[in-house]
Amino acid sequence: MHFLVTGASGLVGGRTVDYILSLGGHSVLATDIRPRPDDAKPLPTGSQFFQADLTLVKEVDALYDASERPIDGVIHMGAIPNPINIDARLCHNINVTAGYNMMYTAASRGIKRIVQASSVNATGLSYSDSERRAKNFRELEFGLPLKEDETPFLPEDAYSKSKPISEIQSDALCRLFPNLRIASLRFHHVCDEKFAVERSTHRDFWSWTETESAARACFLGITAEEEGFLRGHEAFFITCDHLNVGDAMKELAWDRGKSEGEVQIYEKLKEVEFDKIGTKDLVEAAYAGVKIKDGWLVKPDDRRGLFDNSKAARLLGWKHDV
Repeated sequence: MHFLVTGASGLVGGRTVDYILSLGGHSVLATDIRPRPDDAKPLPTGSQFFQADLTLVKEVDALYDASERPIDGVIHMGAIPNPINIDARLCHNINVTAGYNMMYTAASRGIKRIVQASSVNATGLSYSDSERRAKNFRELEFGLPLKEDETPFLPEDAYSKSKPISEIQSDALCRLFPNLRIASLRFHHVCDEKFAVERSTHRDFWSWTETESAARACFLGITAEEEGFLRGHEAFFITCDHLNVGDAMKELAWDRGKSEGEVQIYEKLKEVEFDKIGTKDLVEAAYAGVKIKDGWLVKPDDRRGLFDNSKAARLLGWKHDV
């Protein structure tokens, strides 16, 4: 298969290019607004890199025209990855415009498989006001874990807001092009395992996505052939199945967590042996009054994650590696 991968100079896009090529038998048209990194692996014969600004229609058309082979699937990872240190208007507009440009152009040229980067923050998580976030989760009809088809969109910041808009664009495109299939992958703090602990806090539901697992989800979003997902748009949580809490996390919480409320949370749990703190304890300490569905946790110290990844397992055959 021949894949077009955007954001190829970034973390997820770059790792996705490497993953696809490592499988053998595939080729890639890689693109980014930035040049290909000097330390990137050389692209093999049949694959190519094309630098483009995806917010500009002429450059998007030139990108598709540059492909040396018919494109079987588009993996759109080229986006602003968070709202930090960027004007909110730019963050929102780049993500929404680039996404529509890439997906509409693909569909209008007869490409039937698309993957796009979404985020768990479509629900209003990491970058929302802490009090409103807790209130929103207390009012969830179905409780935790979060599920794609049960949890409403409640974003506040520009980055998070761009994600449900991109998913709504996908719904519309699949109505306009009935044979189109789009997988919106809701990643969460994508990083390599060695960085995972320091990134996990209560505002993130102590969760993350391992980089190689994200790359594999991108590939499966194009290639999976489950009967329940042959066309149309579906969103998928793509996260670790268990909470990322350990001794290192405990130390980091005391050192840097005051602004995020981590210290206060661990104060509530200081009488509990740390290794025995489970998901239920953490939710009660950080989100008092938020319910967890019956049967989700098997034992008191169960550290099962707070995102339900079963839809990705069922329709994409995906599971987190770590």
